[in-house]
Amino acid sequence: MSARERFLAWGRLARLSLAPSALADVAAGLVLGGSGAFPHAREATLALAASACVYHGGMVLNDWADREEDRLARADRPIPSGAIAARTALAVGALLVAASVGLAALVTPRAALWMAGLAVLVLAYDFVGRGPLRGPLLLGACRAANLGFGVFVARELGLGYPELQATFAPLLVGLYLLYVASVSVVARLE
Repeated sequence: MSARERFLAWGRLARLSLAPSALADVAAGLVLGGSGAFPHAREATLALAASACVYHGGMVLNDWADREEDRLARADRPIPSGAIAARTALAVGALLVAASVGLAALVTPRAALWMAGLAVLVLAYDFVGRGPLRGPLLLGACRAANLGFGVFVARELGLGYPELQATFAPLLVGLYLLYVASVSVVARLE
C-alpha cells in the first residue's frame, strides 16, 4: 500500500472530512461563552485540538467497535479491508481520546474534567450507542457537550458574563442536544 493510500485510509477511518463540524461546535461555544470575545490563541488552539482529538479518536473507535458488522456489510472500510489493522486502530483511537483530556488540562485542570466527561459520552456512543433512540440521544449529548466545552472554557478563562453563561448556556446546549438527536433520528429513517 502506498503512503497516499495509507493516508487516505486513515483520513477515512478518522473521518477527517468532518473535522470542521466538530471544530465549529467548540468554536461556537467559545464565542457564546465569551459573549463574543474569543480566548487568546494558545487557549483557543488547545481547546480546538482537544475537541478534534476526542472527535476523531471517537470515530476511529466507532469503526473499531463496528469492525465485525462492517466486515459483513461494508467490507471496503479501512479496518475490514485490511488497510488498517484493528489493533492499530484501537491504539490510535484510545491515544487520541486520552490526548483530548491532556490537551484540555493545558487550558485549565477543570477543562480536563469536562473533556473527560465528553470522552465518556463518546465511548458510550461508540460501544453502547445502539438503538433507534439511545444512539441519537448519545450523539446529541456528545455534540452538545462539545459545544458546552467551549462555553465552559470561556468561563474558566474569565471571558463573558457569568450571569448570561449560567442562564443561557444550559438552554442553548440542551436545545443543541435535541436538535442533533432529532436530525439523527430523521436520518435513520432514510
